[in-house]
Amino acid sequence: MSGLGPNILSFGNMGDVSMLQASVSRLAKLWPNATISVLTDSPERLLQFCPGVIPCQAIGRNLWVGEELLLGRFASFATERMRRSAVTAKKKAALHFPKILKWSLTARLRLQNRCAEIEALSTFSQAIATTDLVVVCGAGGFFDGCRDWNMQTLDTVEAAIARRIPVAMFGQHFGPLSDPDVLVRAKRILPQVNFITLRGNPGAQVLLESLGVPASQIQVTGDESIELAYDERPEKMGAHLGINFRFAGSAGTGAREIELIRPILHQFAKKQQVSLVPAPIAVDSSTRDYFSIRQLLQGFDDLSDGGAQLTSPLQVIKQIGRCKVLITCAYHAAVFALAQGIPVVALAKSHYFTEKFRGLEQQFGLGCEIVVLTESELPQRLLSAIERAWQSADSMRASLQKAALRQNEATWGAYHQIKNIVDACT
Repeated sequence: MSGLGPNILSFGNMGDVSMLQASVSRLAKLWPNATISVLTDSPERLLQFCPGVIPCQAIGRNLWVGEELLLGRFASFATERMRRSAVTAKKKAALHFPKILKWSLTARLRLQNRCAEIEALSTFSQAIATTDLVVVCGAGGFFDGCRDWNMQTLDTVEAAIARRIPVAMFGQHFGPLSDPDVLVRAKRILPQVNFITLRGNPGAQVLLESLGVPASQIQVTGDESIELAYDERPEKMGAHLGINFRFAGSAGTGAREIELIRPILHQFAKKQQVSLVPAPIAVDSSTRDYFSIRQLLQGFDDLSDGGAQLTSPLQVIKQIGRCKVLITCAYHAAVFALAQGIPVVALAKSHYFTEKFRGLEQQFGLGCEIVVLTESELPQRLLSAIERAWQSADSMRASLQKAALRQNEATWGAYHQIKNIVDACT
């Protein structure tokens, strides 16, 4: 048995990495002798986090299913109709004449002296030809801020479906999604996916059903990485206040919110005589949580690196395990806390992040309280939420861990369902 996971990562987000690790681990347990290939932008980093898998460079997938190389020097003069016709012809060739398509694409790449891409193309074409299952593991990419990711993922899923390869999408977040081009393609492709599991965001199932996905193919299980954090839960409740802040376009947060939040966190930590513990999730060049966390710590702990030394999901999980309560703008910091039995005050400004946190609120209940950063009287509202979480932390610990265990069991159930589907096909 072989499998292909469309998970294109630069490994700069510990939440993404944790979901990939969880999915690869489950697949390996269900099929111990399987070859697992993973689409990636960074083969070296992939093997660091998931040893034993086969890296499949994303550029090879893009060349095989994307529009590049179709029209050559005529691309700038092509009409939309010409592009659509070329894409349709290429997809038919990939399905019915894969050897001819591979020869054609390879010849063109060789003329352009793109030797590295020839190998990537060969690896992907071989993977898609021999795989028994395609998995899109945990992702929050199906929203209006990720058009390229949406199209690339749908391309991959469509290529698998055309070959009658089972497709599963685990731990997904959908919406808000209004891009007409993405919606048209999703409406054609997603109903053919064998199984889709959701993290719990309220509007996701409504969106999927509006796209024609049957309710029988949708299940709410929770986040893919809950098991990783739950397994690392400490025996005793932590004593500190964990903090995360996110500068990102999708979050909508910035320096103004830092200035509003900083004195509240300092005041609370000093009153309780506890540390403010950094819990960064995004660590790539464009979104560095530790940079904004350092700004939150100014005047309280000027020597802190903001958690820059935390470079794996396990390290971040253990760091959060030191806390009694977590304050966060980052979704997966909240997941790592709640799964260990630690209450969360979730800070949200954009609709996208508000919906993600509402999914956690739906799954974990009162242990996740959302504070919208545009609320009036924000300082008092935030302080009250922190105090409530702090006072109830001990009493909520068992119920939060029970909710995590329930979601983990549901997630495993979904993996067993797709195993039955694959076994029936092979």
